[in-house]
Formats: sequence, C-alpha cells, structure tokens
Amino acid sequence: QFSDIFDCMPLMMACTSSVCKPCDLARRRLCMRVAGFVTCLMLIEGLCCKCGKVSDASFMSPRACKGSRPHRTLGTGRRAVPRGGTRTSVPIRVATDLVQEGPWFIEMLIGSEEARRLGSNGRIVALDAPDITFGPFKLTFKRNGAATLEEIVDESVNMCFGDTASWRLGKVSDEELRETGLPPGSAFLELRFVSKERFSVPGDMPWEWKTYIPAGDIVTATTYVQHEGGRIRRMGAFALTLPEEEWFTKTYKVIGRISRFSTKFVVGSEDDIDDTVSDPEFQDAIRQIENALRDVSGGDSKKAKQQLLRKLVVEWHPDKQLENPELAGKVFRW
Repeated sequence: QFSDIFDCMPLMMACTSSVCKPCDLARRRLCMRVAGFVTCLMLIEGLCCKCGKVSDASFMSPRACKGSRPHRTLGTGRRAVPRGGTRTSVPIRVATDLVQEGPWFIEMLIGSEEARRLGSNGRIVALDAPDITFGPFKLTFKRNGAATLEEIVDESVNMCFGDTASWRLGKVSDEELRETGLPPGSAFLELRFVSKERFSVPGDMPWEWKTYIPAGDIVTATTYVQHEGGRIRRMGAFALTLPEEEWFTKTYKVIGRISRFSTKFVVGSEDDIDDTVSDPEFQDAIRQIENALRDVSGGDSKKAKQQLLRKLVVEWHPDKQLENPELAGKVFRW
C-alpha cells in the first residue's frame, strides 16, 4: 500500500538521522526522492481507478492517441473498444468478434476437384488427387495478430499444421469494390497456417505418392467479410492457396477452401457463418456464375468480367428475384 509507505516517511527520516551532517543530508535527500516517487505512484493509481480497466480488445479502437503504438495487424492504437453507440469500421467490428466470440471451429476441403471448381490451374489440379477433409480444428484468435490451431481429441483428422497461426484484416480498396461488386465497407480476412509435416496419400502405383501440402509451406486462407446484424457474414469462398514457382516467380494457386468456419462444434454438422455450404441450389447457381466468368476470359477479359459482374449484380438482386428471394439474397451476398 503506497499510503502506508508515505505515512512512514517522517519516521524513516528520524531514524536515519546521523551526527555526521553530510551523511544526514544525503539520507534526507534520498528519503525525499522516495517520497516523491511514491506520491507519483499514488496519483497514477488514482487515475487508473477513475478511468477503469482497459478492455482485452483495446487494440481495436480507431480513436487512438498520437503516442499510441500501432498494432501490426490493424494499424490502430491501443485503446478500449468504443461503446455500442459509436460507429466503427467493418474490420474493427469483425476483429472484435473474432477475438471475443472464439474459439472457432474450422474444416478444410482440399483436393483436385475442389480446386478445379474454384478455378485453379495449379499443381494439385494436375495431380488428380481426391478431395479430403482436414479437421475439425479449434482456432483461437489473439489480439496481437497471432492465433492457435489445436486438434480436437478423437475428432480431428489429417492434422499436418503447426499449432501457431496468424491472421490479418484489412479494408477492401474502392477499386477492388468496383471490380468485384462487393458492398461498401467490405473487409478481407487472411489466415496463415504453417505445415509442420508433408501430407501425402498413396498414388495409383506402389511407388507413387500424391502430395497435397509440402512440409514447411505456408497455407493462406482468404475471404471477404461484412458485419451485419451484430454478426460476421462471409462473402465468397474461403479459398486456400499455396505458393508455387512459375517461370522463376512465386504465384499462389488455390488448393481448396475452408468448408466450415463456426463458433459451434457439433459432430457431423455443416454449420457455417454463411450456412450455404450444404445448400445444393445455391451451389448450382454459384457454379453457373463461375462458369460464365470463366468463359469470358480472353484478351479483354478484365473489362468483360466487370460488365458481366454488373449484369449479375442486377440480375440476382433480391428485389428482382421475387420467386426465390432467399436464394437471391445468398447469391447476391456471394
């Protein structure tokens, strides 16, 4: 207790008095410095009690002071999360939910067919490897941009990743919003997992092995997110990519997707923050759109894709699809 120490200062000065005047003066100066230091600590303690405790998610506030240290994930300062009445950006609200509502349960679907469906032309497509589920795993987000990936006892399969992961959130640029047709305020979420060991399955020949994920590679998962109705909403596939060398340059090729991303863990459940994975009608509509976008590839493919996306946005708007507005809403968000 600082107050007890402060009350004892006169007694300490009296007990340390000496016949030697220089020594006595030195002791008195030392005691006065200690008293000044204790007084400062008492003032700081009083201010802390008045202001209250800092939230565990304090790094997420956009209203950071100039002297605050930038956060390496979001670039914001370390202050308490704003109250409910304060408007905050989509990345900050999504980051708050990811940290506070965890842990999250994820599953990954990786294979040639899934990668081909997502438009990949990488190594795994040529491998002709069957689609395999990795997980479920428990993913816990930390406020410093790190995350932990853990196995679930008697449930997790094909665990080849390390227990340390990382995550990053960012705002989608205006140019990208125009190209993709995403709603304003959208953000992107990026997860990174490190493969601690190679994952392979036997091939057609006894000596042949089909490698899904090489050892030591970083698997990156990326998706677009929004925040509506007090919850996170994912838009589009949660694509998984691996770096590949192509003409002396590193490119990222899709190998699959995160097929489940939820705060609930139920054995055999397909629950997801989108709840569209198990919807065959939605999957058929998305497959048709993906095929149409693939067909317009050519010399002026970027402009043609932009025109087609504008047409699709109008076509699948819930106000236009009166026969099936629920399906239209899912496709429109995608």
